[in-house]
Amino acid sequence: MAVGGGPFRSSSSQRSTSRSSLVVASAWLLTLALVALPSRVSAEQAWSVGGGRVIFDFNVPYLHDLGLDFTVGAGPVPEHDADTPRWSFPVRAGSDFRFRTEYGIALPAGSPGGALRLDATITVRDRRSGRQTRFTDLEIVQLPAPGSEVAAAEDGPPLVLRSASSGLVFCQLVSAMLDFRPKEKLLRIHYLNARLAKEWAAAIGRPDLAGLVIGGGELRGGARLLSSTAPTRPRHPATLLAGVKDVALGALSSIQQVGHIGTFPTGTTGMALSTTSCNLGTADVPWLGPMQTDHPMIEMAIYRLLNGRFEQIGVSWLKHGFFAQSNHVCSTCQNPSDGSFLGVGCSDTYGVNNNEDRDYLGPRSETNPFTGIWNCVGSWFSGGQPDCIRRQGAANVSSSVAHRLAASDADLGNAGATYYYEAAYIVRADVSIHNNWGSRLCTMSWNGSSWTFTTPSTGNALVSGPALERWGDLRTYAQVAADDGQVLLATQATALGGGMYHYEYALFNQNSGRAIRSFSLPIAGVSTITNIGFHDNDNGASTDWSVTVDPGAISWHTATYGANPAAPALGFGTMVNFRFDAHAAPSSVTATMGIFKPGVGTEISAATTGPFNSTTGVEASLGGGLPRITGIRPNPTTRSATIAFTLPKAGSARLEIYDAQGRRVRTLMDQAYALGPQTLVWDGRAENGTRVFAGVYHVRLEAGGITIAKPLVVVK
Repeated sequence: MAVGGGPFRSSSSQRSTSRSSLVVASAWLLTLALVALPSRVSAEQAWSVGGGRVIFDFNVPYLHDLGLDFTVGAGPVPEHDADTPRWSFPVRAGSDFRFRTEYGIALPAGSPGGALRLDATITVRDRRSGRQTRFTDLEIVQLPAPGSEVAAAEDGPPLVLRSASSGLVFCQLVSAMLDFRPKEKLLRIHYLNARLAKEWAAAIGRPDLAGLVIGGGELRGGARLLSSTAPTRPRHPATLLAGVKDVALGALSSIQQVGHIGTFPTGTTGMALSTTSCNLGTADVPWLGPMQTDHPMIEMAIYRLLNGRFEQIGVSWLKHGFFAQSNHVCSTCQNPSDGSFLGVGCSDTYGVNNNEDRDYLGPRSETNPFTGIWNCVGSWFSGGQPDCIRRQGAANVSSSVAHRLAASDADLGNAGATYYYEAAYIVRADVSIHNNWGSRLCTMSWNGSSWTFTTPSTGNALVSGPALERWGDLRTYAQVAADDGQVLLATQATALGGGMYHYEYALFNQNSGRAIRSFSLPIAGVSTITNIGFHDNDNGASTDWSVTVDPGAISWHTATYGANPAAPALGFGTMVNFRFDAHAAPSSVTATMGIFKPGVGTEISAATTGPFNSTTGVEASLGGGLPRITGIRPNPTTRSATIAFTLPKAGSARLEIYDAQGRRVRTLMDQAYALGPQTLVWDGRAENGTRVFAGVYHVRLEAGGITIAKPLVVVK
């Protein structure tokens, strides 16, 4: 990209010349120079492209880890260093790749087809079987080849790279970003994901390769106008400054290894996710890439549930958005854009090859997650200089896992474990934070040289909200401050026998920029506390919090901000775990958390479960009685459910039902209530009286500034 702005990086200056920073190939970029442009850009136009050159990058080290040897025949000209080569393929005269524009904007769907024919040959040899495939007369075709499957969530033109002579597809090219520049007479299609085709993987006896992203490239060529007609629909006016902004995580379709360092099982794996955003609001959302500041960012993380412990085992830097597609994954795209904003009803997919690109990954610490504001001055991209000039990117990263979603090999593929991957969009002035987040289950296996990840399709729909909402007997959100975000505390108590109980806590900072530095629980009257533990996502002892056990409380803490501004406080999008065994049964208690950075207030509290000494009758509670959801029966339910709850004092209370996407389905009560136990019946219907679909719902009780949530499953 040009220094100081614009979403597109250059083809060479932003790339590293070292082996380690080139392990993962760059994104696709298709740049098509238009030889003519009519004055009526409001017309619907059809174009045909032919001539020019195609530049490909392939992730050769990753291909080698997969057991594949990759070579290129005569014709291509190397344009990069030997470790991660780039090849330039001539586009044959007579190519007829076609696309459409409307109101001067390239349309992602409905194009009439055609092909870009390349003077190129690629040979791939599978070392495991010894089988070799030679792809000659390569062409990029804008129609799905028979049997090829393009995931619905990874939208855009359904392109494939195949052999014209045999018809065998080598790669599916998905998640295309079309950018039409009328003044420059350019069409750019960039950041395609090159996914190995199922047909070819089956043909060589390696079905495990199907769908893996192996790299990308850059195409340049000329075009001619074929036709121009009146638009089929009126233009929707841009409304960037009006209406409500509500960007949801609409799809989370895959997770994949994109880098690895060290030797298994003591190495570290770099991963990336494919994410789709959906504009559910009534305002268009700016999507201006760095060094411009008004753009969403994407958080990525991975979790492990093992032996009753739900732990975060890896996080990424933030992916900075730079271009928005105008696709239709979630609903009808009402206002297609030139990439500078996400229109109302439109969707935008960032595939694996896009989200792993370090040119657009920046430190979390530079962003206020509550406001969604990022400042380019002094940023990592600017090299820490007090300006907004772009100086750093992928070329300045020395490891194939650095900045990406990374986890140790030892934390992956554990027997008996369940894994979830999570993503979130951080958006300025978004009205619904809950649906920015979501997670899905995945499985993984080590194949001898790399990790193979699978996202099951059955019973594994995207669940909105932080992944931690999947775990715990009790989950409580607590607001850090009026001008800051919130944290989520989940707990689970397990009877061990002989009067002993194991207490497990997970504390997740969803979007507080001030961070959390301490966690304290009352243990008054509890004489035996053993097996004390702490976990964070880096497995390093140097970042562990210290623990203190006093007669009245057990506390974990790190240094104050004044003592050490770089102390390992709980930053946003990260999670820590606390655990211990106690000779006391669980009861309602109040946990206290210290805020790290200066601001209004120094600590917050949240309802949770803790030890209660029934012998002495001393309840371990710093804050007195708390609202509780004491039961949901039946659960699962086929029609209705009775919700039992208790209020510690008279006052206003609200009980609501939310769906898995974080949308309020029904308000059961919102009024003053007497103290003590209460019950309400939900008839399984939404606010409009229609019966809800089967799925996971959340019962939320709000009273006295405390929010309690428990899951309710509806089955048919």
